[in-house]
Amino acid sequence: MSETLSASLFGEHRFFTLPAGADFLGELSRSIIDITGARETPEALSDVLIFVPNRRSARALAGRLFDELCGAAFLPPDIRPLGDAGDNDPALLGELAAVDARPPMPAGARLGALTRLVMAWHENRGDQLTLSSAASVARDLSRLLDQASLAGAVEWGKLEHIVGDSELARHWQVSVDFLSIIAKAWPDLLKDNGFSDTTEQDKLAAEAMCARWMREPPQTPVFVVGSTGTSPATRMLMAGAAGLPKGAVLFPGLDTENDAETWSAILNTPSH
Repeated sequence: MSETLSASLFGEHRFFTLPAGADFLGELSRSIIDITGARETPEALSDVLIFVPNRRSARALAGRLFDELCGAAFLPPDIRPLGDAGDNDPALLGELAAVDARPPMPAGARLGALTRLVMAWHENRGDQLTLSSAASVARDLSRLLDQASLAGAVEWGKLEHIVGDSELARHWQVSVDFLSIIAKAWPDLLKDNGFSDTTEQDKLAAEAMCARWMREPPQTPVFVVGSTGTSPATRMLMAGAAGLPKGAVLFPGLDTENDAETWSAILNTPSH
């Protein structure tokens, strides 16, 4: 894998995968070391920018690189969790300072705010709901908000017109009215209290970074590894890295055996 990746960085191929069950960290570490020539010049690793799924994988990759170099002193690469893409980048933080990058609401405050909105909705209908029941519903709404953030650009306004049957539509309207809690009331509450959606900061950071890459493409390796692109920000970074002179994306366990018909069926299945 390392030879293929190293050669492809100077060609057109930018997407790679390792089969399920492979030594992902080992293969990745050896590839990075070979690409940079770090066995001869360990400090060359410091030129590499690597995005990984989370902080745990960042620590594991740094440790594996150290082990692969047999304890040689080296400056580690810039390894960033995908959710903190801009945290270690002073220039990027400067660009974000001019953007309305509001922080996400803390989890506890979020659950409490949603619980109050649920209780208020029921009270407006003349219903009585216990606090525990309202909190349970609020947790479900919180999960729905997270799923919508991952999907990106959910058009809540179209919910009202999904069901055409008049009998079903009357029942559906109640659901649509209830979901107005997160379609209308929730965005207003976030705005009034100075918070953003859960993934808004990540998206803004990814947009700023990709814009900078377009203006000044780095001539050093940039890798996005170990993610399947579950969030809009991650997909943006993947696309941006793939367009760089020495950028690459490494997927974990991507199925390369399916034919075009199978991929078409997957793409057209709502659950995907």
